[in-house]
Amino acid sequence: MRGFLERCRALLGHLARIRSRRTAGRVFLVTQAQWLCTLLSCYALLRAAGVDFAFSASILGSTGLSVALILPINTFAGVGSFEAGWTVGYRLAGLEMESALATAVFAHLFILLFAALLGCLGMVLVRRRALD
Repeated sequence: MRGFLERCRALLGHLARIRSRRTAGRVFLVTQAQWLCTLLSCYALLRAAGVDFAFSASILGSTGLSVALILPINTFAGVGSFEAGWTVGYRLAGLEMESALATAVFAHLFILLFAALLGCLGMVLVRRRALD
């Protein structure tokens, strides 16, 4: 419990600094840009999986995924919670169960492979820089 309270105090300190520096507007814009990228990425992955779905409905599905990923019960690499959040969100948005589950697995595999690719690229660049 003490650790939780310390984190809350630290968060309040960060929020006070944002407010004192008058950067709240910029933080808000960056947050909105991040959300837009998340929504567009989920929609693009859904479309890449061959599912014809409206962007406006995809917002609900993406939100279900986001809610599942902020829960403090995440597993290694988000396996399970990612798929559950995606599936529940897109089911609520009107996608059939089979399509929701299949696209959840597809999207998660794609994201994990993309992250691994970026990680490998980063390792190559770090090693290359160390050799110079």
